[in-house]
Amino acid sequence: ETPAARSVWLDETTAGLLGPSFVVRATASGLDLEGERATDMVVRTLLGKPTPCVGRDRELAFLDATLAECESDDVARAVIVTAPAGVGKSRLRYEWLRRLAERGVEVWSARADPMTAGAPFSLAGQLVRRAAGLDASEPSAAARTRLRARISRHVRKDDDVLRIAEFLGEIVGARFDDEGRVQLRAARQDPLLMGDQIRRAFEDWVGAEASAAPLVVVIEDLHWGDLPTVQLVDWALGAHASLPLLVLALARPEMNESFPNLWSARKPIDLPLGELSPKAGARLARHVLGPGAPTDMIERIVARAAGNAFFLEEILRAVAESRDAGAEQSGDVDVPETVLAMVERRLDALAPDARRVLRAASVFGETFWRSAVLAHVGAASNPISRPEDWLRDLVARELVTQRATS
Repeated sequence: ETPAARSVWLDETTAGLLGPSFVVRATASGLDLEGERATDMVVRTLLGKPTPCVGRDRELAFLDATLAECESDDVARAVIVTAPAGVGKSRLRYEWLRRLAERGVEVWSARADPMTAGAPFSLAGQLVRRAAGLDASEPSAAARTRLRARISRHVRKDDDVLRIAEFLGEIVGARFDDEGRVQLRAARQDPLLMGDQIRRAFEDWVGAEASAAPLVVVIEDLHWGDLPTVQLVDWALGAHASLPLLVLALARPEMNESFPNLWSARKPIDLPLGELSPKAGARLARHVLGPGAPTDMIERIVARAAGNAFFLEEILRAVAESRDAGAEQSGDVDVPETVLAMVERRLDALAPDARRVLRAASVFGETFWRSAVLAHVGAASNPISRPEDWLRDLVARELVTQRATS
């Protein structure tokens, strides 16, 4: 049996109906269904195992209720979650998206990072790529085919499908030929006109999706976001105020400096995320350290963390490692006073070559590719021996998380 005989060939309409949860490759022979895509939702582990989500029942219930309102009343809503670093915004996002995945709710997501902060349409490009299941490594022709297939899922007119794909293709690196395409050619000669056409395309696609089923758009770390994407979302919320559309933005408080009065005309709901309560922190500590951990030690650890979930986890890591090394279970482990100092101590404990690999990875930002890092450290004047082993060590130490998909 040849590989071709095992292929499942699709037309554009069928490929679009599958959505991003399936891997569809564009080949010279057509669209080939390769299989189901692995999830890219990654939860941070502590000492090799996932930790329970504690102290966020109220916020999760609020998000559930807001989405229920969007669904029942056909209204668009925006929720803005703000909190300092380490309090638990990413964990709240993970837990809620996990619930939505179980329900089959359509979710478009993007995450800003300091490496691309402010780059025009960087977040919008992520939203489009993830919604369409675009692979950055595939040829532009394949990306254009896949983008058109995904848009045709709910946009019925062929002319509209092509127009939307052409202008959204501009922000995802899948540029269409403008031969005979008057609007596209004119927009490429006028940045203001291009911006208007991208906005119209984004609005039309969001409207078609939300008309078919409730749509949730999630943007993480918006404090590093870009103004054109913020404006696109604002216009979409206004244009589709009577459709079941929910936008969830998560950011640090400094977001207000970059985007003051964010989406104020749409009456967004502010949801400040407070520190973990002592009881919630104690539940997490008990889960990590086990039922035999002394209560007074748990109380001291929780008090030291002062409600910061990340700091609490790092203290628990230090305490557990100290116990494994034979130290007393007193809880009086030598723990740095700040989160930054805690992280610095973990990095200082690494072997020099492990630090070099991690430093090379940091050049790419919060997300990096193994082959790129290995090429970087291998090309140095003093190349690292067995860099893949050090990369696996960083994963084992939970300084790096390996994703199921690239």
